[in-house]
Formats: sequence, C-alpha cells, structure tokens
Amino acid sequence: MCSRVVAASSAPPSGLLNAQISAVASFALRLTHSSYRLARHIVTIPLPQSAPLKYQGALDDCMELMNATVHELKLCISRLLGLGNMSGPSYITQSQLMDAQVALSASCTYQDTCSDELNDKGMPSAPAAQLRKQVINTSNAVAVALDLANTLRQRKAS
Repeated sequence: MCSRVVAASSAPPSGLLNAQISAVASFALRLTHSSYRLARHIVTIPLPQSAPLKYQGALDDCMELMNATVHELKLCISRLLGLGNMSGPSYITQSQLMDAQVALSASCTYQDTCSDELNDKGMPSAPAAQLRKQVINTSNAVAVALDLANTLRQRKAS
C-alpha cells in the first residue's frame, strides 16, 4: 500500500503523464512500422533449400500481428488525445483511459506473441535476429506505456 502511495505521489501531473504515454505509444508505433518493413525485407531474401516453410509462416504471422499492433497503438493515441480535450463527466474520461489501456495491453500481447513465434522457429539470419530485437524493444516500449497508463488510471480513480 505504501509503495502505491509513494508511486502515485511521485508520478508527474496527469496532463504530463498523458503526454508521456502518448509519446511512448508513438515511439512504439514507429518501432512497429520499422519492424514491419524489416520483416517485409526478410521475406524477399531467398531461404536456403534446407529452410523449412515454418520461417515464412512465422514472418507472415508476425506481420499480421504488427498490423494489429499498429491499429491498437493508433487507437490508444487517439483515446489519449481525446482525454486532453474532455471536460465531461469523469466516467467518460475513465472509459477513454480504459480503451487506451486495453489497446496497449493488446499491443503488448501481439508483440510478445510475435517474439515467441520468431524465437520458436529459430530463424537463422542476422536480419531475423535484428527483427527479434526490434520486436522485443517494441514490446518493452508498449509495457512502459501500459504501466504509465495504469498509474494515470489509478490517479484518476482516487
């Protein structure tokens, strides 16, 4: 309990926290776009004859998950931008914030699933290793944004 009080009281003001969440979500969005471009590039690299088709499937799955992540991050950012312009009842603000949290949570799940898929298939190339690293970085950025959104929601609830 004490740690939550200290964490909430040491967090930046709500407006600044909202801006920070948007900034981190925007950063994650840029990382996702970069990962998608890299995955599309990897798809064009001819695989060795011995490479199983599961590599192509993993890349296809990840690109689909990246598209879903882009959608969710854009939704999150739009909900957060809407928070700054709201002057209505607090339940509307809470609803907007919950929408942003759900979108961030979905994005985190999509990136973790993509990372697991790439790790499970063990794709053997430097670009694939770079893609795994970028997906992990995106997942970490989304997790930070989600943690900030949770802090903001706790603050608004109290």
